[in-house]
Amino acid sequence: MPDEPLPPALSRVIERAADPGRARELMIEALTHRTWVNEHPSGGRSHNQRLELLGDAVLELIVTHELFEQLPGADEGLLSRARATAVNEAALAQAARAIDLGPALLLGRGEAASGGRERARTLADAFEAVVAATYLAGGVALAKELLDHALGEVVAGAVRGAASDARGTAGLAGVDARVKDAKSVLQEIVQRDGGPPPVYVHEEPSGPVHDRLFHARVMAGGRELGRGEGRSRREAEMRAAGDALDDLRFERDGEGSGDAST
Repeated sequence: MPDEPLPPALSRVIERAADPGRARELMIEALTHRTWVNEHPSGGRSHNQRLELLGDAVLELIVTHELFEQLPGADEGLLSRARATAVNEAALAQAARAIDLGPALLLGRGEAASGGRERARTLADAFEAVVAATYLAGGVALAKELLDHALGEVVAGAVRGAASDARGTAGLAGVDARVKDAKSVLQEIVQRDGGPPPVYVHEEPSGPVHDRLFHARVMAGGRELGRGEGRSRREAEMRAAGDALDDLRFERDGEGSGDAST
């Protein structure tokens, strides 16, 4: 891969970067899965999880700003729901496919053989890493150009959906975890009644250095709402939020059963 052509969208980023050599190195790192590094320990190359973390933040900033501009009358809850529609695993995997990331990924043999180039989570993580590499190479403006190309239709769809339902859907009944970002949904629910925002507490990672497992707890108002673990900090946070949502649904259903019996 270091000497092979990159996907055209990534090559355009490199051409526009102030330091094309550095930009290319960043892009190769963004395409490098941890399984490839595990199989090439002497290769001197880093996997893409650090970039993935930065890319998550850059994505949220750019997409939220776009929604803020396109939906001037929307409240915080509606903006959060619209963002969750545009920034989720399925949407980011679709964006990765739109710019042909799958064939360019550096994967370990087992990951490649098991369909890693088409796995939604692998593609979504790589897309976040590519966004980070683009941001580091050319700033917010260049990252926004990449997102307009790869994710523009998804964001436009989120704007249309939010505009057609200006009131949004409060509460848990309308939550679909396959579409919505669990962290955004949890924040909306917790803060709906004026409560403090959720806070994610990270514990010491477990496992060997080349195969870390991250652990997170989500707290609000001094109360633990859920726990999660994953191969990245983001995945651990998302699973903790999902765990919290499951508990909140259970509490709501229990309250409903109690009311019905009286």
